Amino acid sequence: MTSVQNLRLLLSGNKFGFFIIFLVCYSCGTPVKVVETPKVEKPVNKPEVYNPKTGQMETANSSNTHVDTIHFIESGLEPFIKDKPNINAGEKITKGAYDIALLLPLSEDDLGKDMGSDGSEKYFQYYAGMRLGMKALADSNYQTKIHVLDVKANPEDIYSLFKKPAVANADLIIGPLRRDHINETAKFVLQNNKVMVAPWNAYRTIENINDHYVLMRASLPTHCEALTHYALSIARPQDICIVGREKSKTITNYFVNNIQKSTGNDDLKISQSIIKDDYKFGESYKYLDSTKSVYMITEFEDPNIVFNFLRNINAMRKNRDITVIGMPSWQDYPKDFMSLFNALKVTISSNSFADGADENVIAFRKLFFQAYQNFLSKEAYEGYDVIQYLIKALAQRGTSFQLDSEAEPYEGIATKIKLEKILDLTKGSDDRMKNTLCIENKALYILRFDQFKFSILQ
Repeated sequence: MTSVQNLRLLLSGNKFGFFIIFLVCYSCGTPVKVVETPKVEKPVNKPEVYNPKTGQMETANSSNTHVDTIHFIESGLEPFIKDKPNINAGEKITKGAYDIALLLPLSEDDLGKDMGSDGSEKYFQYYAGMRLGMKALADSNYQTKIHVLDVKANPEDIYSLFKKPAVANADLIIGPLRRDHINETAKFVLQNNKVMVAPWNAYRTIENINDHYVLMRASLPTHCEALTHYALSIARPQDICIVGREKSKTITNYFVNNIQKSTGNDDLKISQSIIKDDYKFGESYKYLDSTKSVYMITEFEDPNIVFNFLRNINAMRKNRDITVIGMPSWQDYPKDFMSLFNALKVTISSNSFADGADENVIAFRKLFFQAYQNFLSKEAYEGYDVIQYLIKALAQRGTSFQLDSEAEPYEGIATKIKLEKILDLTKGSDDRMKNTLCIENKALYILRFDQFKFSILQ
């Protein structure tokens, strides 16, 4: 059974919850009486022994003293005190019950001020989905407690959370959000043989990265790898052009390296149209190669830049049939993009996707509205899928579930999960345990925009 505070989210319009009171469960141990061992003074005179015949103490001698010899033999029984299990060994270590600490970023003012975030609504959506996911497992035999804690925006606030019993005694930590908080939490779980799951960010470059750190969302290199694989399935390398600004040169290099690796030719030249970051669109777009059939665009930060790229690629193609491969963030772009997306067969990768025609998605949408009287976002689907996966993984594979390379892929109603080790290729050794940077969910959807909506292509 999954245990969590019975709190109903308060909804108003498009905003979740005015307040949610999160209770942290503290456990108290049974008092143990401590007895001091009495000090034994060393005899100043000759040693004495007790003589049971006379009932008096006598000076020790050969007639009243003997030495016992003790022989130790193997009993064949399990020792009462065993060595502490080593989670790094990847052994299946299971428990009767598990504690999970959920570190939610709920301070909306701090989020907006310090992170440029769109507020805490999507994190409430994530938690709302998690609650429904836990409720769906209520009749199971999974013994799990979820402790929910608010994480402030101050970089120093994370340290006080580590001292709380809900976190100190947790088997698994979900969250937090900020990069600096993630870095310190990764260090904390490594030192304390715990596991953490980053559900909202996919940082591979934090200082304290380790194999206790699980990215539930695929990183940018993984997205580029999946998109490259798709591009090469529909076109030859010489028919592909990479388009972007100078500031996106890293993504361009990901695409180029993946194409070269896939073809086995490290010297293969890939057509690129790279323009300056401060460019202004004019009448002439000579930087665009008009002979290609696939254009891979690296822009994801500014929708206005994406729109201008697409508009001019559409004009340049002159009704030729082409495919534009874009970034995951394009899935959230407004309706203004739909005509261009449709004309250019825009294809992207995504960590999650809810198919509106799927019966399970329809049922969950109804369930969510009945529970919270509000419409759901993709974060709600992710929260629902991820918590069910994690609870089942702990129960079936134990506290080192992230190291189980033979685990079967998981598919929820809108999220696929396949955890894989990310190796540090800078090390010469091929020891996967020592070379593991982190664990990452590399399962992605490939989506194609057609008939004015995204659909699953792969």
